[in-house]
Formats: sequence, C-alpha cells, structure tokens
Amino acid sequence: MFSTITKLFAAFIRTLITLIVIAVLVPLAYFGCRLTQPLDMPQFKGLSYIQFVQWRTNFVADQVAKYKQQNPSKHTDLTACTGPAMITDVGRAVTSGLYIFAEDVSMVRAKGDWSSILGFPSDWFETFEQWVWSGAQAEQIYLPNVSYCNLNLSKIPTPVQLQDASINQ
Repeated sequence: MFSTITKLFAAFIRTLITLIVIAVLVPLAYFGCRLTQPLDMPQFKGLSYIQFVQWRTNFVADQVAKYKQQNPSKHTDLTACTGPAMITDVGRAVTSGLYIFAEDVSMVRAKGDWSSILGFPSDWFETFEQWVWSGAQAEQIYLPNVSYCNLNLSKIPTPVQLQDASINQ
C-alpha cells in the first residue's frame, strides 16, 4: 500500500514538473520566434525586432563616426549607446512579461477567467513591442547631451531598405 502511494505521489510530482516546464518554455519559445517576425506596430515599418536592433546599431555607429569627424578631440564610444539599449531591452522583456503575467493572474482571481492566461505569450510580446518603441522615443528626450546616441526614428527603414543598406556597406 505504501509503495503504491509513493509511486502515485512520484507520478504526480513528475507530471507537475513537466507542466511547469511546458508553461515556462512555450511562452519563451513564442517570444523567441516573434523576435524574427515583423513587429505589429506600424512605426517599425515591418521590421522584426532583430532588424530593428540591427538598424539601431548601424544608425548609432554612423552617428558616432560623424561625431568623431566633427569633434576629433572628444572621446566617443559606440558601446555607450548600444550597450545600455540592449540591456534595457532585456529588462523590458522581463518586466513586460511579469507585468502581463500579473495582469492575467488578477483576471483569474477577479473573474475566474482562465482564458486570459492562454493569451499570455502574444500579450507579452505586444507589450514588449510597445515598451521598445516608448523607450526609443524616450532616448531622444533623455540623451540630449550625448547627441550621437540619439535615434532619428523618422529614418527607420523598411526591411528591403535595411537589406539594401547592409549590402552596400
């Protein structure tokens, strides 16, 4: 009798751990796949997140090069612009996920609506995308003293323009 209960408990624990792993991996896999697909907001002009990061890095590198030409005696550092942006985007990914998860849990508690949990991966990425855009806009406002770090968001290219620019470099 005791061995049967132990086996059932062990099977329950294995099942629970498997469900937890699936619950963690599915949203992460979805998020990872969405990074390579076009962003939904029209401001990104069809770029994927990966392409946006590529454009942002190239744009800032060009800005740094121009700044160095105009101010040869001043110190400039590309990583001063791109490093914090990448770290901030990782932070945005984590906090937007936690934000949406907390929102979904509150919906379950308030209304008993478990369907909100099913939309978590897409809601998470949508929020991340909005936060990336808001962050890019904020960088224009809050980095005025580091002019070569400022993005000109009106110059975001389409995927074809980005590809053409990569070929020409």
